[in-house]
Amino acid sequence: MKSLLINLLACAATLWGGSTSLYAQTGEDFFHQAAAFYINGNLPEARRAVEAGIKRDPTNPKLKTLRNMLEEEEESQQQQQQNQQPQDQQENQQDQQQKDQQQQDQQKQDEQQQQAKEQKADKNQMKKEDAARLLEALKNQEKEVQKQRQMKVQGRARVDKDW
Repeated sequence: MKSLLINLLACAATLWGGSTSLYAQTGEDFFHQAAAFYINGNLPEARRAVEAGIKRDPTNPKLKTLRNMLEEEEESQQQQQQNQQPQDQQENQQDQQQKDQQQQDQQKQDEQQQQAKEQKADKNQMKKEDAARLLEALKNQEKEVQKQRQMKVQGRARVDKDW
């Protein structure tokens, strides 16, 4: 039934010539005009033409049927929009969760890199106690070397010139 009516509307729109003016005089003229709008996808204009035609000819069954089709089409579009909104919201939430997860992962990576740098720096730096022990050992070693030199110098007898 619906496909038959759509075919009828298509034929009527073709015969009508696709005129978009609202200068129609009879209910049939309004029907043809509304059918052309409907076929072209201009539902608001089709609705206006149907409502004007029903005001002119309230008993026209074609106009009533077309009005019912327009109402069904509008309801279908509203349902699609309502269904699309939750899907969009869900996709937005998923996108936001992915972004949050990526940020958290990046922060973890940054923290790990920072910790690795700190550990490497700690390995390269000497503790104060180690540095003090090393300095003390070097000081003691220097004293030993100086003592050995003094002993060598004292151990040599001074020889006067003999010539």
